[in-house]
Amino acid sequence: MKKSLFLLIATLITNLLFAQTENYKTAIDNFESNYNTEKYNEIFNTFSSEMKQALPLEQTVEFLKGLKTQVGKIENKEFISYQHRGRRRTIG
Repeated sequence: MKKSLFLLIATLITNLLFAQTENYKTAIDNFESNYNTEKYNEIFNTFSSEMKQALPLEQTVEFLKGLKTQVGKIENKEFISYQHRGRRRTIG
Protein backbone atom coordinates (compact mmCIF):
# COMPACT_ATOMS: atom_id res chain seq x y z
CA MET A 1 0.00 0.00 0.00
CA LYS A 2 2.86 2.37 0.70
CA LYS A 3 4.09 1.68 -2.84
CA SER A 4 0.72 2.91 -4.12
CA LEU A 5 1.17 6.12 -2.19
CA PHE A 6 4.69 6.53 -3.55
CA LEU A 7 3.46 5.99 -7.11
CA LEU A 8 0.73 8.55 -6.60
CA ILE A 9 3.23 11.06 -5.27
CA ALA A 10 5.65 10.37 -8.12
CA THR A 11 2.86 10.92 -10.66
CA LEU A 12 1.71 14.14 -9.07
CA ILE A 13 5.22 15.45 -8.64
CA THR A 14 5.90 14.83 -12.33
CA ASN A 15 3.02 17.17 -13.10
CA LEU A 16 4.32 19.74 -10.65
CA LEU A 17 7.98 19.73 -11.57
CA PHE A 18 8.39 19.36 -15.29
CA ALA A 19 12.03 20.31 -15.88
CA GLN A 20 12.38 22.40 -12.72
CA THR A 21 14.37 19.95 -10.62
CA GLU A 22 15.44 22.62 -8.15
CA ASN A 23 11.82 22.91 -7.00
CA TYR A 24 11.20 19.22 -6.30
CA LYS A 25 11.65 19.46 -2.53
CA THR A 26 9.19 22.33 -2.20
CA ALA A 27 6.61 20.55 -4.38
CA ILE A 28 6.93 17.31 -2.40
CA ASP A 29 6.78 19.11 0.95
CA ASN A 30 3.67 21.02 -0.16
CA PHE A 31 1.99 17.82 -1.35
CA GLU A 32 2.80 16.05 1.92
CA SER A 33 1.50 18.92 4.02
CA ASN A 34 -1.71 19.26 2.02
CA TYR A 35 -2.29 15.51 1.97
CA ASN A 36 -1.68 15.06 5.70
CA THR A 37 -4.00 17.99 6.58
CA GLU A 38 -6.64 16.83 4.08
CA LYS A 39 -6.40 19.95 1.92
CA TYR A 40 -7.25 17.99 -1.21
CA ASN A 41 -8.48 21.08 -3.07
CA GLU A 42 -4.99 22.56 -2.71
CA ILE A 43 -3.50 19.42 -4.23
CA PHE A 44 -5.99 19.60 -7.11
CA ASN A 45 -5.05 23.25 -7.72
CA THR A 46 -1.45 22.21 -8.44
CA PHE A 47 -2.52 19.86 -11.25
CA SER A 48 -1.93 20.72 -14.89
CA SER A 49 -5.03 21.38 -16.97
CA GLU A 50 -4.64 17.92 -18.52
CA MET A 51 -4.54 16.28 -15.10
CA LYS A 52 -7.58 18.27 -13.96
CA GLN A 53 -9.50 16.95 -16.95
CA ALA A 54 -8.35 13.38 -16.37
CA LEU A 55 -9.12 13.47 -12.64
CA PRO A 56 -11.73 16.14 -11.79
CA LEU A 57 -11.91 17.64 -8.30
CA GLU A 58 -14.60 15.31 -6.96
CA GLN A 59 -12.71 12.22 -8.13
CA THR A 60 -9.42 13.59 -6.79
CA VAL A 61 -10.93 14.21 -3.36
CA GLU A 62 -12.60 10.78 -3.32
CA PHE A 63 -9.35 9.07 -4.36
CA LEU A 64 -7.19 10.90 -1.83
CA LYS A 65 -9.65 10.32 1.02
CA GLY A 66 -9.77 6.62 0.19
CA LEU A 67 -5.99 6.46 -0.03
CA LYS A 68 -5.57 8.17 3.32
CA THR A 69 -8.08 5.80 4.90
CA GLN A 70 -6.12 2.82 3.56
CA VAL A 71 -2.53 3.93 4.20
CA GLY A 72 -2.74 6.94 6.54
CA LYS A 73 -0.52 9.98 6.64
CA ILE A 74 2.78 10.34 4.83
CA GLU A 75 5.42 9.79 7.47
CA ASN A 76 8.56 9.82 5.34
CA LYS A 77 9.50 10.09 1.71
CA GLU A 78 12.35 9.68 -0.71
CA PHE A 79 12.33 11.21 -4.17
CA ILE A 80 14.21 9.04 -6.62
CA SER A 81 13.46 10.28 -10.13
CA TYR A 82 10.81 11.48 -12.52
CA GLN A 83 10.19 11.21 -16.22
CA HIS A 84 9.50 14.17 -18.46
CA ARG A 85 8.73 13.81 -22.16
CA GLY A 86 10.24 10.36 -22.30
CA ARG A 87 13.50 11.34 -20.58
CA ARG A 88 14.14 9.96 -17.12
CA ARG A 89 15.83 12.32 -14.67
CA THR A 90 17.34 11.33 -11.36
CA ILE A 91 17.67 13.69 -8.44
CA GLY A 92 20.45 13.19 -6.03
